[in-house]
Amino acid sequence: MEEGGQVAIRGLRGLEGVYLVIEGIAGPDDIAGMTERLLREDAEVCLRRMGMPPMGAGEWLSTSGSPHLYVRVEVAADGLAGAPDEGETAGLAATVQVREKVSLERSPAVRVMAPVWSSQCVGQVEGGELQESIRASVSSLLEEFAEAYERANAS
Repeated sequence: MEEGGQVAIRGLRGLEGVYLVIEGIAGPDDIAGMTERLLREDAEVCLRRMGMPPMGAGEWLSTSGSPHLYVRVEVAADGLAGAPDEGETAGLAATVQVREKVSLERSPAVRVMAPVWSSQCVGQVEGGELQESIRASVSSLLEEFAEAYERANAS
Protein backbone atom coordinates (compact mmCIF):
# COMPACT_ATOMS: atom_id res chain seq x y z
CA MET A 1 0.00 0.00 0.00
CA GLU A 2 1.29 3.46 -0.89
CA GLU A 3 1.67 6.21 1.65
CA GLY A 4 -0.88 9.03 1.39
CA GLY A 5 1.71 11.57 0.24
CA GLN A 6 2.71 9.47 -2.76
CA VAL A 7 -0.91 8.97 -3.77
CA ALA A 8 -1.49 12.72 -3.53
CA ILE A 9 1.58 13.46 -5.62
CA ARG A 10 0.42 10.95 -8.24
CA GLY A 11 -2.88 12.87 -8.32
CA LEU A 12 -0.95 15.84 -9.72
CA ARG A 13 0.64 13.86 -12.57
CA GLY A 14 -0.38 15.19 -15.97
CA LEU A 15 -2.23 18.20 -14.56
CA GLU A 16 -2.02 20.86 -17.25
CA GLY A 17 -3.95 23.69 -15.66
CA VAL A 18 -6.26 24.72 -12.86
CA TYR A 19 -9.01 27.23 -12.21
CA LEU A 20 -8.28 29.39 -9.16
CA VAL A 21 -10.78 29.59 -6.27
CA ILE A 22 -10.09 31.81 -3.24
CA GLU A 23 -12.61 31.80 -0.40
CA GLY A 24 -13.20 32.22 3.30
CA ILE A 25 -11.15 35.35 3.98
CA ALA A 26 -12.44 36.80 7.26
CA GLY A 27 -12.04 40.39 8.36
CA PRO A 28 -13.25 43.87 7.55
CA ASP A 29 -14.03 44.37 3.87
CA ASP A 30 -10.92 46.47 3.22
CA ILE A 31 -8.56 43.85 4.71
CA ALA A 32 -10.48 40.86 3.35
CA GLY A 33 -10.82 42.33 -0.15
CA MET A 34 -7.20 43.41 -0.32
CA THR A 35 -6.03 40.06 1.05
CA GLU A 36 -8.15 38.10 -1.45
CA ARG A 37 -6.79 40.19 -4.31
CA LEU A 38 -3.21 39.71 -3.10
CA LEU A 39 -3.68 35.96 -2.58
CA ARG A 40 -5.10 35.63 -6.09
CA GLU A 41 -2.10 37.52 -7.48
CA ASP A 42 0.33 35.37 -5.43
CA ALA A 43 -1.34 32.16 -6.63
CA GLU A 44 -1.34 33.30 -10.26
CA VAL A 45 2.38 34.15 -10.04
CA CYS A 46 3.08 30.72 -8.53
CA LEU A 47 1.11 28.95 -11.27
CA ARG A 48 2.82 30.90 -14.05
CA ARG A 49 6.24 30.17 -12.51
CA MET A 50 5.28 26.48 -12.71
CA GLY A 51 4.38 26.92 -16.39
CA MET A 52 0.67 26.50 -15.62
CA PRO A 53 -1.30 29.67 -16.34
CA PRO A 54 -4.63 29.77 -14.49
CA MET A 55 -7.65 28.64 -16.51
CA GLY A 56 -10.62 30.83 -17.25
CA ALA A 57 -14.08 29.56 -16.33
CA GLY A 58 -14.90 28.32 -19.84
CA GLU A 59 -11.67 26.35 -20.21
CA TRP A 60 -12.03 24.98 -16.67
CA LEU A 61 -15.54 23.65 -17.27
CA SER A 62 -14.50 21.96 -20.52
CA THR A 63 -11.37 20.33 -19.05
CA SER A 64 -11.61 16.71 -17.96
CA GLY A 65 -12.06 16.59 -14.18
CA SER A 66 -12.53 20.38 -13.91
CA PRO A 67 -9.41 20.75 -11.71
CA HIS A 68 -9.13 23.80 -9.52
CA LEU A 69 -6.67 25.18 -7.02
CA TYR A 70 -8.69 25.95 -3.90
CA VAL A 71 -7.35 28.41 -1.31
CA ARG A 72 -9.26 28.92 1.94
CA VAL A 73 -8.28 31.12 4.87
CA GLU A 74 -10.10 31.31 8.19
CA VAL A 75 -9.42 33.76 11.00
CA ALA A 76 -10.96 33.25 14.44
CA ALA A 77 -10.66 35.87 17.17
CA ASP A 78 -12.22 35.52 20.63
CA GLY A 79 -15.39 37.58 20.81
CA LEU A 80 -14.32 39.86 17.98
CA ALA A 81 -16.27 40.67 14.87
CA GLY A 82 -13.87 40.68 11.92
CA ALA A 83 -10.11 40.99 12.20
CA PRO A 84 -8.30 41.44 15.52
CA ASP A 85 -6.86 44.83 16.39
CA GLU A 86 -3.19 45.62 17.04
CA GLY A 87 -2.04 43.71 20.13
CA GLU A 88 -4.87 41.16 19.99
CA THR A 89 -4.31 37.63 18.74
CA ALA A 90 -6.36 35.39 16.50
CA GLY A 91 -6.23 31.87 15.18
CA LEU A 92 -5.34 31.46 11.52
CA ALA A 93 -5.97 28.37 9.39
CA ALA A 94 -4.97 28.21 5.73
CA THR A 95 -5.67 25.40 3.27
CA VAL A 96 -4.50 24.88 -0.31
CA GLN A 97 -5.97 21.98 -2.28
CA VAL A 98 -6.17 20.75 -5.82
CA ARG A 99 -9.73 19.54 -6.31
CA GLU A 100 -11.08 17.58 -9.19
CA LYS A 101 -14.25 15.73 -10.20
CA VAL A 102 -13.86 12.06 -9.33
CA SER A 103 -16.09 8.99 -9.59
CA LEU A 104 -16.91 6.74 -6.68
CA GLU A 105 -15.43 3.27 -7.17
CA ARG A 106 -18.57 1.55 -5.85
CA SER A 107 -20.83 3.73 -7.99
CA PRO A 108 -18.96 5.20 -11.00
CA ALA A 109 -21.97 7.22 -12.14
CA VAL A 110 -21.66 9.32 -8.97
CA ARG A 111 -19.18 12.15 -9.58
CA VAL A 112 -18.11 14.48 -6.79
CA MET A 113 -15.54 17.23 -6.36
CA ALA A 114 -12.73 15.94 -4.11
CA PRO A 115 -9.22 17.00 -3.14
CA VAL A 116 -6.49 15.10 -4.98
CA TRP A 117 -3.74 17.05 -3.17
CA SER A 118 -4.02 19.05 0.05
CA SER A 119 -1.91 20.88 2.61
CA GLN A 120 -2.81 23.17 5.49
CA CYS A 121 -1.30 25.16 8.32
CA VAL A 122 -2.72 26.46 11.58
CA GLY A 123 -1.28 29.11 13.87
CA GLN A 124 -1.76 32.20 15.95
CA VAL A 125 -1.29 35.72 14.64
CA GLU A 126 -1.11 39.25 16.02
CA GLY A 127 -3.87 41.56 14.78
CA GLY A 128 -1.48 44.09 13.28
CA GLU A 129 0.21 41.34 11.25
CA LEU A 130 -2.90 39.65 9.90
CA GLN A 131 -2.52 40.40 6.20
CA GLU A 132 1.21 39.60 6.17
CA SER A 133 0.64 36.36 8.11
CA ILE A 134 -2.13 35.23 5.76
CA ARG A 135 0.03 35.87 2.69
CA ALA A 136 3.07 34.15 4.21
CA SER A 137 1.03 31.09 5.23
CA VAL A 138 -0.62 30.72 1.84
CA SER A 139 2.66 31.36 -0.01
CA SER A 140 4.28 28.54 1.96
CA LEU A 141 1.44 26.18 1.02
CA LEU A 142 1.62 27.25 -2.63
CA GLU A 143 5.33 26.45 -2.60
CA GLU A 144 4.52 22.98 -1.21
CA PHE A 145 2.07 22.53 -4.07
CA ALA A 146 4.66 23.64 -6.65
CA GLU A 147 7.23 21.19 -5.24
CA ALA A 148 4.72 18.31 -5.20
CA TYR A 149 3.68 19.13 -8.76
CA GLU A 150 7.32 19.17 -9.87
CA ARG A 151 7.97 15.76 -8.23
CA ALA A 152 4.82 14.31 -9.81
CA ASN A 153 5.77 15.49 -13.28
CA ALA A 154 9.55 14.95 -13.23
CA SER A 155 10.74 13.14 -16.33
